Amino acid sequence: MQNSIWEIIAAKINGEVLTLEEQSILKEWLESEVENQVVLEKLEKYYFDCKQEKYIDVDVAYQICIKKLQEKRKTRYLRNIKKWAYAASVLLLFSFSFYYFFRDKPVRVKSMESLSIQGGETKAVLTLASGETIALSLDKTFTFVEKGQVISNKEDGLICSVTGDPLVSSEENLKYRILEVPRGGEYPLELEDGTRIWVNSESRLRFPLAWGTKERRVYIDGEAFFEVKRDSSRPFIVTSKGIDIRVLGTKFNVASYEGTSEIFTTLVEGAVAIQSDEKSLGVLKPGDQAVFDSLTGQMNVRQVDVALYISWKDGYYKFEGTTLEEIMNTLARWYNIEIHYASEELKGIRFSGRIKRYGDIREFLEILKGTYDVDFQIENRSITVNKTENASNILSFR
Repeated sequence: MQNSIWEIIAAKINGEVLTLEEQSILKEWLESEVENQVVLEKLEKYYFDCKQEKYIDVDVAYQICIKKLQEKRKTRYLRNIKKWAYAASVLLLFSFSFYYFFRDKPVRVKSMESLSIQGGETKAVLTLASGETIALSLDKTFTFVEKGQVISNKEDGLICSVTGDPLVSSEENLKYRILEVPRGGEYPLELEDGTRIWVNSESRLRFPLAWGTKERRVYIDGEAFFEVKRDSSRPFIVTSKGIDIRVLGTKFNVASYEGTSEIFTTLVEGAVAIQSDEKSLGVLKPGDQAVFDSLTGQMNVRQVDVALYISWKDGYYKFEGTTLEEIMNTLARWYNIEIHYASEELKGIRFSGRIKRYGDIREFLEILKGTYDVDFQIENRSITVNKTENASNILSFR
């Protein structure tokens, strides 16, 4: 909990919307000791006092905070001073919605003059069974009926419902719709059984007008987060690149973008079984991530921090030892930009941190410039990553 509480506090002070789980963790921490509320208030003041600084030295900030806390804390509470001071320096660096720690290098933030490149928006294109296409956005509300199914586009996304019997006699007779989310977009929808799906940028979801009698099957290319409504008589199946992910009721994320043979299935709660060619590959438990390679047919399962893979749904990105190439690929889909590198070695630089998903990309690029000797050249919607002088290949964390 101690590793995550400072991140949650930083996110709260930085104005981010906390998830229900994060709110619960923060509440538990505040109630665990009476002094914690005082610590939170002081960190908030410390953060806002320093937010406008153009030069931040973490070591100096650390020592100053220790001194201030020592002046005000009782003896029994001094044993926790260092971790609070450490957290305070985290909050300082959250001035740009990102946190990081490193040795022997102050943070210097330079201005980056360029055209604004804002984050994506809620938009998509819906293709009906008839072939007709409809452009979707949350400010464009409508309702219509297609073959007994009601389709409504509202402020919280696309909602599908049925009139009469929701079941059809045969899976072979199902009629499908396609929801396509472009680069720089995302879109939520609710299926007729109450299952909720968040479709990420550059993704394509194929789903039926109404369910069959035996199963509930959808097809995904790209990335989507699923909250499946339980129905023991009809398993929910997500098909992607040759595998079937079978569930009854659960929450999980699937990522299978074009250009890679790997499919990542990350389980938040419940259980899912993964199959290929009707052969069982394994059952996941919460916290598991399955990585299936469609070329080799092999699957590996590992325990992960699920927030690294589902945070996009909650309005932020979380990275942990992630390469610059992976980060920039993620941002490229969301900001609808092209990325180029002056040298291949730049792709392997690793970062950890958390940033808001909405806003100008320049805020994030300023942070990368401050933490590592890289620079960015922006031209229209193309960004070139350059290596500056005195750069090394390893970023030191603590």
